[in-house]
Amino acid sequence: MRRKTQNGFEKRPQRRFSFKRIAVSSLIVILFSLFFGLPIALQNRGLIVTFLNRNAGLAPMRIDLSAIEVGWIRPIKLRGVRLIDEHGAELIKVSELETELTLWRLVTDMRNLRTMTVRGVEVQLDVQPGTTNIEQALKPFLANDPASSVVSHSTPATLSPFAGRIRVEDAVVHARDSVDLSNWDLAIKQADIPLPTREQAIPPMTLVGTLQQTQAQPGEVLMGGQFSIQTQAIGQAITGTTTSDLLPMKMTISTSGLPLHWFNLVKR
Repeated sequence: MRRKTQNGFEKRPQRRFSFKRIAVSSLIVILFSLFFGLPIALQNRGLIVTFLNRNAGLAPMRIDLSAIEVGWIRPIKLRGVRLIDEHGAELIKVSELETELTLWRLVTDMRNLRTMTVRGVEVQLDVQPGTTNIEQALKPFLANDPASSVVSHSTPATLSPFAGRIRVEDAVVHARDSVDLSNWDLAIKQADIPLPTREQAIPPMTLVGTLQQTQAQPGEVLMGGQFSIQTQAIGQAITGTTTSDLLPMKMTISTSGLPLHWFNLVKR
């Protein structure tokens, strides 16, 4: 017969109760550690940089960043983001990427990226006959991407599975013409760009900026001007197409003092 305590209860149920209590306590500790430990781990710059370079598929290019802020209720923010080519040259630099995303929002609604604000963007563009340094850097990436070589007839290749918009503040493209050795700065003071959708591969957006020549041939006068580009959907969707029911789009380009010499750089 099983031994009983003085009050008549068996010892085995007490041991089972103790085991359940230990299991519940351990689970609480694990969840507690995960809740507070995950944001700390995600703010480890070295860990995030290594993860991005291994999984982003940008090799031989690589990504670097200075700092990252993240929390369950604190929005994700990146500082000092850089895209570097295989030779160590900096292609793109972003001073700050501020989002409205938190870890909780990523877990509960990861497809809604909300608004991402990009500040202090610098692009180094070396224009050569028929190509640019960025095109050359992207060649290995595009060659390894099957979506770039196989285009579906039922879905546009540029569709984004995410919803949201990108706001750009103080972006500049430093363009260098390798033929006539002139330099241009294309500065975008304001840009509001929604992510592409099935109906609009080119979404409604607004770009406002200036174009300024910073270096020219001896004896030439430095030129510059202003521009604005705005796109918007008009009318109803175009049905019966082989890609999707696309919305017709209207694009308005306004310029002021924009030099025609700039188009020599575009044509290359």
